[in-house]
Amino acid sequence: MNSPVGCDFLVTMVESGVSPEDLADPKVSLSLAAVSADSVNRFNADHDLIAAEPPALARERAAHARAVVEHPGTAWWPMRFLEDVRVFEIHGPVDWYDLCTKYPAKYKESRSRLAPNWGAVAEEWDGV
Repeated sequence: MNSPVGCDFLVTMVESGVSPEDLADPKVSLSLAAVSADSVNRFNADHDLIAAEPPALARERAAHARAVVEHPGTAWWPMRFLEDVRVFEIHGPVDWYDLCTKYPAKYKESRSRLAPNWGAVAEEWDGV
């Protein structure tokens, strides 16, 4: 319960009525993970306010976390990439800053936060 994304994942799962059986489907799990990662993104202007809430709520839902982990359909899914895939790796804030300044988003797109122009990024990179 130390990961803000993990906590938000659990809270969103319960609030959305997603069952452990549903999460056994990689499409459901990865979609929910993306929503949770975006929700607590440290580059959101209101990150501190948002990130403080999920851990407290997740503790109340610990039984759901155990149900997911113990579900027989729960597994690791290997992610394989072709060798020629162009991936911009982000290891920390400096890498994110470099991506955003090299491919700056228009103000309207960024909602007043540091964000890249994803269309421009996609022209040079296959994934981030």
